[in-house]
Amino acid sequence: MLGDAAGMAQLGEEIAPGLHAAEVEYLIGHEWAQTVDDILWRRSKLGLHLPADAGARLGAWLAGRAAVAASKVA
Repeated sequence: MLGDAAGMAQLGEEIAPGLHAAEVEYLIGHEWAQTVDDILWRRSKLGLHLPADAGARLGAWLAGRAAVAASKVA
């Protein structure tokens, strides 16, 4: 899941406490996660432990990721 990462710094941005960009990218690419609920509740149970604003932070990160992908296509 973490690929070639040799340390925490190589996992990318910490989107929410203990949830890094590399983990989210893995869940999207290999587990077909598409939404905040997919990531926080269906593919993991992180929603049980993360602060209340974690969903909003993850949603903003996913929106930014989608915008970057869309700009590459256009």
